[in-house]
Amino acid sequence: MSYASVNEAIEFASKSTAASQEREEALDYLGSHPTPEAISALIDLLETNDAGVRWKAAEALAGMGKTALVPLLHALVDKSDSRWLLEGATHVLRDNRDHAVAKMTEGLRAAMKGSGAAVATVTAAGELLVKLAGAHAGLIAVLLVSLMVIAACGMPGAAMPEVASETPAAVEEAASDAPADAAPADAAPIDADAIAARDGMYDNPPEMTIDPTKYYYATLTTEHGDIKVQLYADRAPMTVNNFVFLAREGFYDNTTFHRVLDGFMAQAGDPT
Repeated sequence: MSYASVNEAIEFASKSTAASQEREEALDYLGSHPTPEAISALIDLLETNDAGVRWKAAEALAGMGKTALVPLLHALVDKSDSRWLLEGATHVLRDNRDHAVAKMTEGLRAAMKGSGAAVATVTAAGELLVKLAGAHAGLIAVLLVSLMVIAACGMPGAAMPEVASETPAAVEEAASDAPADAAPADAAPIDADAIAARDGMYDNPPEMTIDPTKYYYATLTTEHGDIKVQLYADRAPMTVNNFVFLAREGFYDNTTFHRVLDGFMAQAGDPT
């Protein structure tokens, strides 16, 4: 089947009611037209319910060589807790047409295995992005606040302790049609032993208390000024819910940015 555009092929490839042959033909077309839109759609399809489509999408991305590497790394940083994404990305990197990609991602592929894969993947993918940014000066840098304990607690499970009734100003909830400015709160002094005691204090994620249709913001108060970040509850409701719960519990108070990669990311939130 011929397609008038990449967008038409994306529509067919993403249509779960389409015949398998039609979807595979659309995926082949996208693989031979490595536009940003095609790459983004193929990465999204690594998480579809259809195992055959996931495999075909991974094959198409692997056939693009290094072209799809940076978008895939960004996806791994954003959604490192997606089992299907990690499985598909492993296929893309291991069986890549460009052997240099397979070689440079050996450490990342090792990080994507095991019980701590979500946290390790963020770190390994971020470090590789930094290296690639150094090789390609035009790459746009991003600021990533990696809250490691959230990734570690990201799997569904039993309820956690009840959320405190008072909401500190460090986490702000706004109506979906009217985002508001957050008012930073002064963190109460906590000794080092109390901070370290937070490590491993939760075994399961909390009950869902946020509204994914609303905007959530957090203000990080640091020695060098405040940083306001938006939390995408509509895209990652479980991760945002975990963060909001922990922030309201005071879990992050007086922790440090334990890793800062100039021009790319800053990691924080680990009480150890």
